[in-house]
Amino acid sequence: MKWKCLGLLWSLVGLLCMAGCDGGGGPTGPSNAPVLSNVRANPSQVNQGTGVTIVFSIDFVDFPGDLNGGTAVINDSQGTHYESVVSDAVGTAGTLITSIQLSQWVQPGEVLLTIYVWDLAGNQSNPGYVTITVI
Repeated sequence: MKWKCLGLLWSLVGLLCMAGCDGGGGPTGPSNAPVLSNVRANPSQVNQGTGVTIVFSIDFVDFPGDLNGGTAVINDSQGTHYESVVSDAVGTAGTLITSIQLSQWVQPGEVLLTIYVWDLAGNQSNPGYVTITVI
C-alpha cells in the first residue's frame, strides 16, 4: 500500500508539471529592435567628387545581440541610397561600425545622413542622424 501511494503521488506530480507546459519551448527573452544613438562620421568634412569612404561609429543597444553582420541603410539628403554591413556590434550594447563610399555626385554643402540598421532577425532600428560637410 505504501508503494502504491508513493507511485500515485509521483504520477500526480508528473501530471502537474506537464500541465504547466504548452509546448511553446519556454521563454526566449525579449525580441527588441536595435536602438541607435550618438552617430559619428569620420571624416565629417570631405571634398566634392572624391568618392571618399566615410566610416560611421554608432552606439547601440540590441537584445538579444544579433546585430553583428546585419544591414545598414544610409540615405543622404540629396537622394542617394547606400547599403553596408554592420560590424563590431558584439553583444547587446556597444559601438558598431559601418562605412560607405560617398557618391562623387553629392553636391557641396551640409549633407544630412539618415541611418537605419537591421539585425539578423529582421528588426529595424530607430533612425540615426549625422551631418557631414561637402566642400
